[in-house]
Amino acid sequence: MTILVIDTAGRACSVLLWKSGQVLAQQSTSMMRGHAEALAPMVASVFASAGMTARDCDKFAVTTGPGSFTGLRVGVSMVRALAMATERPAIGVNSFQAWAATAVARALEPADRILVALDSRRGTAFSQMIAADGKTAIADAAEYALHELEQQIQEAQKKGDIMVCGDSSAIPDHAALTLDLACVAVIASEQVDAVSPRPFYLRPPDAKPMAAHLGRPSA
Repeated sequence: MTILVIDTAGRACSVLLWKSGQVLAQQSTSMMRGHAEALAPMVASVFASAGMTARDCDKFAVTTGPGSFTGLRVGVSMVRALAMATERPAIGVNSFQAWAATAVARALEPADRILVALDSRRGTAFSQMIAADGKTAIADAAEYALHELEQQIQEAQKKGDIMVCGDSSAIPDHAALTLDLACVAVIASEQVDAVSPRPFYLRPPDAKPMAAHLGRPSA
């Protein structure tokens, strides 16, 4: 099975081409903005490096956040377009699950729980506790002030074995990981029922219709 994976939810624009457990090609560039301009050339470059085209893919996968509002929309739109053009399934994998799977794959020792903390771009963090299997949510995702999350991490580490991962600045340096898109490909390969991916938001977008600012109902 061949899967193209896109991640534009975090601090990078990343594309990976995966086939039956092997990475065929990948590119990643750190960026906070500019995903819309960078993504299409990056996808084309990855396909060219592998000597393949979108029609060689069996599925397309994308991380759905939470994360950058603009980044999420860019990644999800690209995967939807590729899936529609090739009549292949599009798979959405939320970023908590993607990071938890990465933590499980990179773990040197087993842990009871995985705490994923993601940068919100607003001086806060999105966090969720995941079971040791990297798949099952133990608690609902929520948004925290950074000092609250740092305290939560410290308390969780005192209670027992826990892995901490994500791209939030609240993550201790010793626990830092890089998101592994091959893990996202594995999740997508195991998903049978494809539902058109949608961005996963934990707060409403900042952008509002102009009519809302003017106090008039939108058309």
